[in-house]
Amino acid sequence: ESLQVFKASRNNISAVCFELFSNPAVKLIDLSENQIAKLPEAASQCRSVAVLRLNNNNLTSLPTKSMNLESLTELDLSNNCLTCIQMHWALQPSLRNLKMNGNLLADAQSWNGASQDLPPTRTLEFHDNRFKQIPVQMFLFLNVTDLDISMNAIKKLPITIELLSELTSLKISSTNISTIPNALSTLYVSAM
Repeated sequence: ESLQVFKASRNNISAVCFELFSNPAVKLIDLSENQIAKLPEAASQCRSVAVLRLNNNNLTSLPTKSMNLESLTELDLSNNCLTCIQMHWALQPSLRNLKMNGNLLADAQSWNGASQDLPPTRTLEFHDNRFKQIPVQMFLFLNVTDLDISMNAIKKLPITIELLSELTSLKISSTNISTIPNALSTLYVSAM
């Protein structure tokens, strides 16, 4: 039986080998709470991985090579030093949960790359970043049910929030929002 689950959280790992990401049997990789600053390009090619946890590391960027993460359902990149999201990481065809909390994301330019087919993503967690407005790219995730943009410097919710018609949970605590747009009542009515 081949290795399917690899958990190595809470260590002092600073580098990850190519072979870990090229193993076709691995379904879960948990390298959270380590010292990883860079991923090998092979990380963008692990076709069988469904869950990839790289939270609480020192990542400042992600591989830019074209993606082939067709099985990826959960991606946790929280609490790193990321200033940019490569859109091909966020737009994986099976992605359901994307966690980018506690990074250094600041604006729409934080999202690099063209959009492609919309993913079935249900949960977007972007709390505790540096956003001053909601990046328009978040509205590509039409299937999102849970959106957390708390602890950002966002001053207002755009009317385009109504595009997220499946939204059931919106977390905007500890922001600078002073008014709630009427668009939220549309979401409420359409959910009934």
